Amino acid sequence: MVGAPPETGSAPTIVYADASAITAGAIHGALRALFMEPLLKHCWLHVFAERHAEYIHNLAQRNVGTNSLDNGGHRIFCAFGYAAQVIECAAGSSLVAFALTEPGAGSDAAQITCRARRTETGYVLTGEKTSVTTSPHAEAAIILATVDPSLASRGTVAVLVDLNDPSVSLQRFRDPGFRPQGRAAVAFDGTYVPRSRQLGEVGEGFKQIMREFELSRTLLGLMCLGTARRAIDMTIDWVKSREAFGRPISKFQGVSFPLAEHDTYLEAARWLAYRSLGLRDAGQSHNREAAMCKWWMPQIACQAINDCIILHGHTGWSEEMPLMQMQKDVSGLQIGDGTPQIQKLVIARSLLGREWV
Repeated sequence: MVGAPPETGSAPTIVYADASAITAGAIHGALRALFMEPLLKHCWLHVFAERHAEYIHNLAQRNVGTNSLDNGGHRIFCAFGYAAQVIECAAGSSLVAFALTEPGAGSDAAQITCRARRTETGYVLTGEKTSVTTSPHAEAAIILATVDPSLASRGTVAVLVDLNDPSVSLQRFRDPGFRPQGRAAVAFDGTYVPRSRQLGEVGEGFKQIMREFELSRTLLGLMCLGTARRAIDMTIDWVKSREAFGRPISKFQGVSFPLAEHDTYLEAARWLAYRSLGLRDAGQSHNREAAMCKWWMPQIACQAINDCIILHGHTGWSEEMPLMQMQKDVSGLQIGDGTPQIQKLVIARSLLGREWV
């Protein structure tokens, strides 16, 4: 079972800002501050994430950049046993992105076209990845490329690529949410990768990444819930102080009942996430439960935050208030790590069998 959140000092806060004002140094500094939290600085990322889900949920409530805890590149290092790289990442001295999505391959991840041509000493990469989270600030990225497209996922290989290589180019996106973290398209024009930077054998990378989605989808759900809980807490304070028709608006059922409903959904969803992580802790598959977390939790979080904006009236619908930014941040998590349609497909297959769906 996942226990109570650990006692910590004041958590660092990432302030919403223009993406152009966020530097790699600022991101590294935020990571270093985050990992100086008493529990985090002595833990592996993936172990911490599995054992202290409630802490991640609470960090999201406190406006901490929790998406850094769910960095795919860091977790894949853990999965492949690259201890030195994980330690550097945890210390904030190194930042590694993870690139799977391509312009023509999103949900159908097995159909990637980024090519890794074998040489005597390594690989030469050509192609493009897109929507690569954290890449504007990262020194390196784990790239899933195909050695043999005819083999689909069995012909893929995961490699660690230096993003400062002159044959690598990045084009940053102007995102409405998660602006400090950033995304970019990353193109490779004959990028050489030595064999020492190959992660696992050919065909292993895709399988490992798919397994890691079970964890990341659950954690993304918890991030959404924590953000929505923060919005609810802000709204509770607001409706107690805001008056209309001679009394606090909290006394109107049209105000208090939606808050009660959202509180119910958020609490039920949080225990679904704990169920998912409990299965993982017991060494059992939680693909179905993780898919439930991923499609449902961003949805109910968006609905909760939207109602909080409405209950704040004209004050809530403002870029000067955090509620609008919360809604933008959470809305993006409906897409990353698998769309709702893909998650429902995963659940349907678990119920009916692959041959019937």
